Amino acid sequence: MKKILTLVYLFLFFIFPHLTHAKVSYKVDNVVTEHTAKNATEAKKIAIEKGQRQALNILFERMKIDQSYVAWIADEEISQMVSSLRIDNEKISKTYYSATLNIEFSPDFVKFIFNKYSINNNAAAKNIYLAIPATIVDGRVFIWKEKKNLWFDNWKNYIEKMGIQGMIIPDKDIENLAAINEGLIIKGNYADFSNLLSLYKADSILIVISEYKKEEDKIHIMLTKITSSEEQNTIRLDYFNSEDANEKTLFKKAAEKTINYVIKTENRKNAKALSNQQTGMRIVAPISGIEEFLAIKSMLEEVEFIKKVELISITKRKAALHIDYDVDDELIAGMLENEGFHIKKRDDIYYIYSKWTYNLLRRNR
Repeated sequence: MKKILTLVYLFLFFIFPHLTHAKVSYKVDNVVTEHTAKNATEAKKIAIEKGQRQALNILFERMKIDQSYVAWIADEEISQMVSSLRIDNEKISKTYYSATLNIEFSPDFVKFIFNKYSINNNAAAKNIYLAIPATIVDGRVFIWKEKKNLWFDNWKNYIEKMGIQGMIIPDKDIENLAAINEGLIIKGNYADFSNLLSLYKADSILIVISEYKKEEDKIHIMLTKITSSEEQNTIRLDYFNSEDANEKTLFKKAAEKTINYVIKTENRKNAKALSNQQTGMRIVAPISGIEEFLAIKSMLEEVEFIKKVELISITKRKAALHIDYDVDDELIAGMLENEGFHIKKRDDIYYIYSKWTYNLLRRNR
């Protein structure tokens, strides 16, 4: 598996050879790390991940690269960048592990990650978000898990599993229970979060409100980013239950897809390489004539996340299209609905209607 990954990374490196760092040592020695967990195995795993991340911070500093990028690189990716690891001075107990790590990074793997996220000496610092996953139940906004917030638990668990430090979930303690409430979330005023931002060493806010829509069997998500300049950017996503999962599983999958969407869009700010990593789907547009087909095609081409619209076939009553996009497959249908289209799935075929066509279809039923 490692050989296959190496070949892929080398291939992508030769496609994107624009980044080089001459005379830089990729070896980082004497990194002291420790961790306490429920058992020694888990403590060792997390301590080594922390040590490797600390070593990558040192490498970035050596290369004069903004270290905020390290927070957005997953533990697994960092592990793949390590070509050799020597462990000294191990101390192990039932719940504790400490050691001194001597790490050498693979230049090719490092350059692959740099090319993947377009990291270079001129790259701007990345935001560190205080992420607040809330959920709507019976018209009320809840945050903490004792208020039925599966959303909060899944966000916290998945971010910890990924090792992403660019999004920080607040702890569930007495102070935060009092500080973070429904009014604060709905208002979304940056200044009101100043104490929490300082406490968690974050510079931006990410409010992610979910609501299960039983009639449509989907989770509706409102994702709002608020930066220090008080600029607000709200995106609405929908995760449809295409696999007939139960509500608990549906929230878990929707949380993971939303987190990956945030990671992808954050990295895309400076990542030209990601624009080539598109996915696609076949859709059918019922039409009344060529004018309506051209109108739907034009509307699709104006959608920001759709990169290409290609005609496969056309008749008097329907047009088959292939669309390329840069969002996850599970989110595309909901995002198209947010753009004013109506999406229906029948016999594993997605049908797309403009508002005009959909309303006409309903009147004729």
